[in-house]
Amino acid sequence: MGLNGSQSLDTIHSTDYFKDFKVKLYFLYKAIGDTYSTDVSYPWVLYLFSNMSIEEVQQLTETSNDLNLGAGISEVKLTSPQSLHGDAGVVSVDRVMCKRSLFFINNLFVNLFLHVITILGIIW
Repeated sequence: MGLNGSQSLDTIHSTDYFKDFKVKLYFLYKAIGDTYSTDVSYPWVLYLFSNMSIEEVQQLTETSNDLNLGAGISEVKLTSPQSLHGDAGVVSVDRVMCKRSLFFINNLFVNLFLHVITILGIIW
């Protein structure tokens, strides 16, 4: 339950306020990642978890993985609701949705392992 138990998360997720928040968060995530080095972008992502315990982050990760492992890889365009355009206006962002490694990543690791390649002191 969200909002101190007065509404279900499904109800909250269906509101324009949540949709607006979600799109603008994805937009900001992509903008920071595309603009700054990992010295800036990685700590920024970690701030999203700053008020959570290790156990809460682990549970969030497990729940997310469980929900998304069976899903296919898809690209979606997320657009904020016109009704909440605010100062930023209507925001759109393309997002690749997946929870599995792409073929070329799998292929890379298989080749590293098969050829016993050492990178950064790690023998693959």
